[in-house]
Amino acid sequence: MLTAPTDSVWGDLASYLVTLGDRYDAKAGLERQTQATRDVWAIMWRESKTIEQVLNPAQLKLLPWPAAYLRTADKPPTWQRASARARTASTA
Repeated sequence: MLTAPTDSVWGDLASYLVTLGDRYDAKAGLERQTQATRDVWAIMWRESKTIEQVLNPAQLKLLPWPAAYLRTADKPPTWQRASARARTASTA
């Protein structure tokens, strides 16, 4: 269930990135990558809500991260890499 929606997000990002030349707006590129990452986390979060229809309670307790986290989260995560934020701040 995740492959087509997430492939679409990553494919769109890849299409954007491949059009960039040698000189590009790094901040805009990072924003696109950050949004794609958030979109994929949101897709995974939505899909994680259906896992209880497939697994029994004992199996649910054995779920690894991030599935266990996503299953119980109230909203999709909005994480991004701290190192990427630091690089952008230093070049802005």
